[in-house]
Amino acid sequence: VQAVTVPDLVVAVAKPEDDEEDNHAACFCCGIRCCSVKKDTFEQTGTRKRMYLIIGIILAVVIVVAVSISLGSKTDNQSSSSTAADPSSKAPIDKTSSISPTTLSGELSMIPTIVISSVPTRLPSISPTNFPTATPTNSPTKAPTNFPTKTPTKSPTKTPTVAPTREVRNFFTGFDYTHSFYGHMFDITAKKDIIIVGMSVHLNTEPNKAEKLELYTKPGTYVGYVTDSFQWARLGGGAFDVISNGRNQLTPLPDRIFSDIGIRVRAGEKRSFYVTSPTSTIVYFEERKYENGTDIYDYGAPYYYNDDMTLNVGTGVRHAFEGNGPSNVFNGLLEYVLD
Repeated sequence: VQAVTVPDLVVAVAKPEDDEEDNHAACFCCGIRCCSVKKDTFEQTGTRKRMYLIIGIILAVVIVVAVSISLGSKTDNQSSSSTAADPSSKAPIDKTSSISPTTLSGELSMIPTIVISSVPTRLPSISPTNFPTATPTNSPTKAPTNFPTKTPTKSPTKTPTVAPTREVRNFFTGFDYTHSFYGHMFDITAKKDIIIVGMSVHLNTEPNKAEKLELYTKPGTYVGYVTDSFQWARLGGGAFDVISNGRNQLTPLPDRIFSDIGIRVRAGEKRSFYVTSPTSTIVYFEERKYENGTDIYDYGAPYYYNDDMTLNVGTGVRHAFEGNGPSNVFNGLLEYVLD
């Protein structure tokens, strides 16, 4: 077989023998099975071409991406230049504000930030933060906190709320007096439910003189119990000191004598009092008025009254239940409130 040699190609002029292995391939350029080059030679050439094609595609993609990035940078630079030229085109950034948990558009973020912002956001987050902010938000969160306070207050308030005040009324007998003695015993009759909360007496002394007094009380009338000390209760725990305001002046007894609740007297009931001193300083008023030979101002008879109570005629009694004298009327003042 004679062959003609041409550049990079050998062309056969005769068909190979039938018994020879068909190991030839058609020319990739013309498709004629005349090439003496074997199949494997052309297969290697195709593989290299496919590889070159893939590399070319990759390089093209890289170039396109690089060009896109370059164009984007130029656009940003132009935008920045435009903003710098026109300051009014962009609002200044508040460095003290926090973007989270709200977005720049003012919408609520789904969850609160982990770190507390220095100042509250303009809008609350949808759910509460894990920790409280340094200052409260302008509006409350839409949902309550996940957990209540760990413990309630340790104890209730030491004192209850102040009860509404009630008008303190005065029952004043005036300063008409005729005698002074070691003590005076009298009773009152309540027309309404009342509470006695204070008492002032008339003392026959110079002003600013210290005096020692005692005050006793019992339910019901004093008549028949003048010397029976077992029926009486001493208020204030014993004798107490007062500073006299002198004649024609009221000398109040200490507030603690009537404690915090006072002495309650129901409508229609009587309540007796006995104020006494080791010295003859308790002033009272003595009056006699007879009708048909009977003194109408006898022991326990009504004398002064108002719409709430009646003060009945009393008697002078020596210190510590040592007997009484004629009937007479208390000189002083009772303080009370309606119950």
